Amino acid sequence: MRMPELKMVIKRSVGRLVGSGMRFRGLMSCSPMNRINIILMYHRVLDSPPGGFHDPALYVSAKTFEMHLCEVARVFEIVPLERLIRPDGHETARKPLCAVTFDDAWNDTYQVAFPILRKHGVPASVFVPTGLIGEGSSFWFEDLTDLANKAVENGIVSIFVQYFHGLIGDWSPETLSSESLSVLISRLKELPAETLPDLVSSAYGELGLALKTRSHTIGWEDMREMSNHGISFGPHGSNHLILTTLTGASKRQEIFNSLAIMSDRRIGLHPVFSFPNGNWDAESIRYLMEAGYSAAVTTRPGFNTSATCPFLLNRIGLHEYISDTPDLLWFSIFQSILAGSRSLRKGEKLLDCCP
Repeated sequence: MRMPELKMVIKRSVGRLVGSGMRFRGLMSCSPMNRINIILMYHRVLDSPPGGFHDPALYVSAKTFEMHLCEVARVFEIVPLERLIRPDGHETARKPLCAVTFDDAWNDTYQVAFPILRKHGVPASVFVPTGLIGEGSSFWFEDLTDLANKAVENGIVSIFVQYFHGLIGDWSPETLSSESLSVLISRLKELPAETLPDLVSSAYGELGLALKTRSHTIGWEDMREMSNHGISFGPHGSNHLILTTLTGASKRQEIFNSLAIMSDRRIGLHPVFSFPNGNWDAESIRYLMEAGYSAAVTTRPGFNTSATCPFLLNRIGLHEYISDTPDLLWFSIFQSILAGSRSLRKGEKLLDCCP
């Protein structure tokens, strides 16, 4: 058996044991476990896998997502994020709590995930990049992925690779693939965030192709409808810019403006911020407090207790490859719980500015 296959067998076996233990409350009887609350993090929920190049860490299938809700509900009480965050939100709970969150407000959050949430009566929170709502606005990394697919269609992959090799000197893959494209996107995220949309637009011109922007996100009317059915919304910045790459003034603008815009939209707003790309620093958190946010979520794996800093809430990121069976789902949850436990044992101190 090859090593990747052996690792998958081990993951499934551990996940089967963990899932069985949790479902029968064996693990939940331990005093540390019954205080564990988790936040699940999703991006896209799709009826079918995307074609061409795509980021596999960005989606789960509709079938997998529905399975997640059913499995998790056996052990956790799925509650609105605002209840999980409240200090008294779990005092009367008979189970540990779980909140469901979505980053980026992709249009399939409304089209595919929302009907499943309604079917099961599950609340959720969606984090919105306010400046990218509406026609003609799009994510630069999605435009880049479209460009890579067009490069294949037009037989100009070598020109695509040469162009971006000129920007990222150590990126020069032998073949263009979803994996090598993900590496490129990660490297580009290290550049000043404000420059990336123009950089991708220029790349289209260099390859002689037209950039046809389309809205990747849900609209304000959709959000109002979802607000009537247990879905709340929070800011994800104005333009999905990575805060740690910005000047103090730009950082403040991303944090303050996104909350102000959402406050005027008559939607179910909860003042919780989601850090774009999961990147945060002390200055960002000070601005969040100043703007009037009550909490913020990260992409940091782990669980949350009453002692967790409300501006550095941990989440468990899930996508199709790591969670498309119940066994793999429970392994992913277990792995994140272990990561959180290790941080606690090390006495890890994140920021002095957390209340």
